[in-house]
Amino acid sequence: MRTLLVPTDFSTTAQNAAIYAIALGKQVHANRLLFLHTYELAVMADPMMPITAVQDIETVKEAAEKHVENCINEFRLSHAKDGIIINGIAEYGSLSSVISNIIHQQEVDLVVMGITGGGAMVEKLIGSNTINVASNVKIPVLIIPPHALFTPIEKMVLACDFESLEKSLPLHWMSTIIQETHAELLVLNVEKTHSEMDLQFPSRIFGESSEVHRLLDKFNPSYHFVEGNDSFTHAVNHFLEEKGAQIVISVAQHKNFFQKLFMGSHTRNLAFHTKIPLLVMHQ
Repeated sequence: MRTLLVPTDFSTTAQNAAIYAIALGKQVHANRLLFLHTYELAVMADPMMPITAVQDIETVKEAAEKHVENCINEFRLSHAKDGIIINGIAEYGSLSSVISNIIHQQEVDLVVMGITGGGAMVEKLIGSNTINVASNVKIPVLIIPPHALFTPIEKMVLACDFESLEKSLPLHWMSTIIQETHAELLVLNVEKTHSEMDLQFPSRIFGESSEVHRLLDKFNPSYHFVEGNDSFTHAVNHFLEEKGAQIVISVAQHKNFFQKLFMGSHTRNLAFHTKIPLLVMHQ
């Protein structure tokens, strides 16, 4: 894991994510942190004018590049001894599309970005730039809650659905992050209340457990089941706190556009409501 990409809008949340990214970079021996700021033209309606005014593209570009330069200079000064090269890019376009291009151009290994809750309407219907990025880019995205502070990664929790796990495990990315952090892997399945038959015959709960165990065996994980009748997110957060984990992993399921937009998902809920960083990987 050599290059970490940190999208920024220069907010406090983005700055906190950048601080986390630098500390993580030291643990995984990354050699470069790349700040990215995207910008688009804002259309301004003036009631005194018969036509709509559009910002000058060169003015917007210069302002964006100046903000990026100030940002990277600040971080270079405060983290000069960390041994990580810090660069910055300002690009025109939508965040997700620009990130997808930068990932290939710059050989990015991980995207690290912050998230801020925006109320029930934003979370359920609109989402956020961070959720949009995590849904669309094909490399892992580490989502940093607003007040999360970095602590060395020693435990990771894979929160998953065992029913189709063997078809969706991102083994390459998991191998990379576990190998470079040397973290312990805990595999968590949140279930509704089990029947007496399920408890007597655990293989019923595991579903295709033999294949899951075979695929994850090289990570030497521990397996855990908790009941979460009321809230998947609450059950996961309770488990994370109990075990003292530093990262929770969620595998993004591929759904159609309307499902992603209107139907709540475990990944989306965790992104907005977990207190520790959420690592989103694609199947």
